[in-house]
Amino acid sequence: ASAISVLGAPTILPRAEDKVAPRTLMALAQDRVIPLSGLLSRKSKKGEPRYALLLSGIVIEVSLLLGNLNTIAPLLTMFFLITYGAINLAVSIEKGIGIPSFRPTFNIPLIIPLAGGLWCLITMFLINPEFATISIILILIFYGIQVKLKLRANWDDIRSGMFNAIAEWAAKTSARLPYHAKSWKPNLMIPIEDPKSWPHLMEFVKDIVFPSGTLRLFTVKIIENGLEQRINQMASLLFRKEDDFKVVKDEKTVIYIENELNELVIPIKNIGIFVANTVIEARNFLEGISIITQVMKGMFFPPNTIFFTMSSDPSKDKRLEEMIAISIRENLGIIILAFHPKAAFGRKERVNIWLRSGSPNRDMSILMALQLGFNWVCNLRLISIVDKKEEIVKTELILRKIADLARMPAKTEILTFVGNFKEAIAKIDRADLNIIGMSNEPDCDSMHEVVELANTSCLFVKDSGEESVFA
Repeated sequence: ASAISVLGAPTILPRAEDKVAPRTLMALAQDRVIPLSGLLSRKSKKGEPRYALLLSGIVIEVSLLLGNLNTIAPLLTMFFLITYGAINLAVSIEKGIGIPSFRPTFNIPLIIPLAGGLWCLITMFLINPEFATISIILILIFYGIQVKLKLRANWDDIRSGMFNAIAEWAAKTSARLPYHAKSWKPNLMIPIEDPKSWPHLMEFVKDIVFPSGTLRLFTVKIIENGLEQRINQMASLLFRKEDDFKVVKDEKTVIYIENELNELVIPIKNIGIFVANTVIEARNFLEGISIITQVMKGMFFPPNTIFFTMSSDPSKDKRLEEMIAISIRENLGIIILAFHPKAAFGRKERVNIWLRSGSPNRDMSILMALQLGFNWVCNLRLISIVDKKEEIVKTELILRKIADLARMPAKTEILTFVGNFKEAIAKIDRADLNIIGMSNEPDCDSMHEVVELANTSCLFVKDSGEESVFA
């Protein structure tokens, strides 16, 4: 069982009560490991595995007809050695990660199962290197098939505990090492007010974080009377068994919202991106954001960037500015998507990156453009505004140097415009997305105006200071 726990395979070893080949085959069928499981798992009225017995007889007869059994004996030996090696590996892992559930009746040094597992492997190749290689490949193929079929065994395994131990070790090691911008990747956290309004935006979010970024979503369940009263109501319901319709209704609401978030992130999870989501209870949305940003910043592998959407309703601008202030306080990079309801993201063929001289948001702007350029397979264009024509050549040289040092695609366009920013964004060739750095004091009115002038979706960004496009 320990061997199976490590491999995660529903059945490899015969179970205690299955001492003959037909019953072993039936056990495999009962755990849905082999094809025709429904047929082979059936028993006769006397409890005999009739179909499993028939198939076992056919396999044995074919083996006998093929020639000398000594030819395949080394191959059979390989699987026994793999089993013994897996048992030793299982004991090594369970002992090594120190889980409380591993309480053997007799204790042995860790070196013994490690040496046993290694010696099984060495012995396999000493007996027959070809069969050893074939056996290992077959085991890996069978394991992969079973994982893909999402089969569940009738016992527990320690795979999650093993990877948790590795992750904890890696996190502790990472925390002791100095941070360098070279290791930056888009680890986004996204506050979501209404999950139902987000499905059309999740594809864009995926294009920002894919392939190596992470995503943490949360929403806020507003509680009218404060957290303390809410907890008192829950305690009354749980411990004093009092019927409280409002508390029950609130619990169902939280579960419903969690389910909506889970459905929202399924497409992103399916492409292998790490996603976590939760529901926060607070008296208002801002309080919820403040709580969750402080909590997540103290976690291992914390998010480094927060993603907001900008509503077309000006009455929500003040709250957005307050959320930006919270993000700046927590030293998070900021991305604000102003989604154009008609233009959307166009054909995803061109992205404009607006850079001013000495821009403090240059790194985030270019990093976002590179992510989108990779996932959209689009053209990038660096644009800067100058006051005089005499400054064009110098500015273009600076932009070209930035593009080279940032290792941007060779076909990246360089463009300068004489005048002011609002004139330029209204006159320049339309892009599918404009990426624009935010000022130190964000002005939502100006951002709305820019979106109208550009007549397309815009991404407003702000560096946290931990990004570097030149790393």
